[in-house]
Amino acid sequence: MMNDSNVEGERFPALASDGQEQSPHAPALPEPQEPPDGEEEAGPLESEFLHTFLAGGYNYVIPAGTPAILLRLGEIRHLPFSPIWFEGLAHHRGDLVPVFDLPPYLQPGTARGKGRYLLIVGAHEQKVGLRVEQVTAFPLGRTQPLEGPAEEGVVAPFVLRRFRLDDMPYLELNLFPLFEQMIQRGVAAHASAAE
Repeated sequence: MMNDSNVEGERFPALASDGQEQSPHAPALPEPQEPPDGEEEAGPLESEFLHTFLAGGYNYVIPAGTPAILLRLGEIRHLPFSPIWFEGLAHHRGDLVPVFDLPPYLQPGTARGKGRYLLIVGAHEQKVGLRVEQVTAFPLGRTQPLEGPAEEGVVAPFVLRRFRLDDMPYLELNLFPLFEQMIQRGVAAHASAAE
């Protein structure tokens, strides 16, 4: 049995439910459970569903083939002098994982998110955590092109694809280059604030 302070979960597509009404487009999702003994890492997302996450009121797509695991938000070790968007470090299966909050990074001046889940993407030494509000799965093939001007600002170079699903805009981001930039800027901000 798992409690809210544990940082364990299971790989997709068994995604955690936050207890709120589920999307009518996705099946009901079970709570995370302890992984079986010997399970090493989350595998790539391979299914007939498009996996998305909500962070700060914005919808993002987890790129196909990206290893991901959804956990209850557990203990995060905050680092002094860190920017608001760098939550800190979480321990996951023997690794220290940097945890980010996308909204304050992508839209400076935005308050820290209220997500109750930790979405860890990547594997081994390339794991990165994101604080998210929910994760949803939609059947593939239901997307429509997103019309209008392209995104600007910090997010612009990382947008792989823009589309609309049930009248909601979604962005598929090139996550690992974005994480690399966040790590570099976080280290630089921490170093300059500590001087």
